[in-house]
Amino acid sequence: MLYKIDIANLALGRLGQTLTITDLDTENTNHAKVIRRHFRMSLDTILEKHDWNFATKFEALTLQSEDPIVGYRYCYTLPSDLLVIRQIAEEGIFNPNKQYEHEKAKFRLVYNGAGQRIIYTNVQNAHAEYTVRLPESSAFPNHFGRAFAAQLSMDIAPQLITNNYSKVSESINTLAMNDINNGIAFDLGQQPLPEDPASPFQSVRW
Repeated sequence: MLYKIDIANLALGRLGQTLTITDLDTENTNHAKVIRRHFRMSLDTILEKHDWNFATKFEALTLQSEDPIVGYRYCYTLPSDLLVIRQIAEEGIFNPNKQYEHEKAKFRLVYNGAGQRIIYTNVQNAHAEYTVRLPESSAFPNHFGRAFAAQLSMDIAPQLITNNYSKVSESINTLAMNDINNGIAFDLGQQPLPEDPASPFQSVRW
């Protein structure tokens, strides 16, 4: 498992920085300040890129009202720890296989007047599969931690490599995206292989 300080130092190492940070929350070096400024954004960005197994949660949604005036039948309150909603399903019966877009339950995420996130949908007794907005202090699996460090390195590079960033940015970003893709590929390898979905023509016949 990798922790906040590990991610920070991995990101610095990817940029060829020899400085090592020992306490990201309190150090007053320029490197620590830059990483603190980007850490939360980088974490959310890498979480959004993929439905990571370890950050996935299933939860029943709290019904707020029925027959809202936006063309959907139900309005639900979203969980406070939700970052990205991946799919919704009635009674928590999710389809683990690949789906055509037209087969997925439709929904719309909005903010109400009180700044609260809500979801409109026609699904009754809706449950959500979503990616959690993890705390920065979390223990991250190695494959995700490396991908996170790669994302962070891209985000902090312009402020730490000021003299020749334009010359090395393409190389930095290419290597970082390779690590991100490798992390996603490893995570996908932890899931059962999905069956090919039925074509729309087969669905009609059934």
